[in-house]
Amino acid sequence: MSRHAPAIAAFVFFCLVGGHVVNEVSGEDLKQLTNNTNSVLKEFKGKLKFSCSSFYSSSWSVEKAFDGKPMTSWFTKGGDAAAHGKTPWIAVEFPMAVTVRRVTLLSNREPSYPTGYTILSGRLELLNKEGKVIFSQKDQLSSKRQDMDFRIRMIIRGVYKIRFTSLKDEGDKNASRDVALGEILIE
Repeated sequence: MSRHAPAIAAFVFFCLVGGHVVNEVSGEDLKQLTNNTNSVLKEFKGKLKFSCSSFYSSSWSVEKAFDGKPMTSWFTKGGDAAAHGKTPWIAVEFPMAVTVRRVTLLSNREPSYPTGYTILSGRLELLNKEGKVIFSQKDQLSSKRQDMDFRIRMIIRGVYKIRFTSLKDEGDKNASRDVALGEILIE
């Protein structure tokens, strides 16, 4: 499925990593974007269940937000944006209880669609086996910060699911009327 043409066709997206401009981010570069080790997702690789409110197409599916590649993104379907009165969400379920100390959300860095898809504020929820919210926290981006980093002050045990919901976004800043998220890291 093809997406609409970028607003400025000649625009080329680059990411600043370690003082160098690059157009692809490797696993090593990921360490420079954040020091979140992503240990919880790595431990259960291949055993996780991903879900979301919607996705644009298989090219931008929910798995893109958990693939360890910040230059690939999950995009919601058109109209599924807080800017359009919706509550787009993304979640990961674990096969057993985990302990969570930190969740980092890297904003969209998809080279073909670099601007106009950002989630500006959102709510992180940690849920237990019964689906009850055992921790909830809101965060928002600022002019100095491109990504959201939920550093939980206490250790949260018994987490079976993590869900993030967009509360404010740029879904009204692009022709597809959708939003995107680059990567979710959990430790």
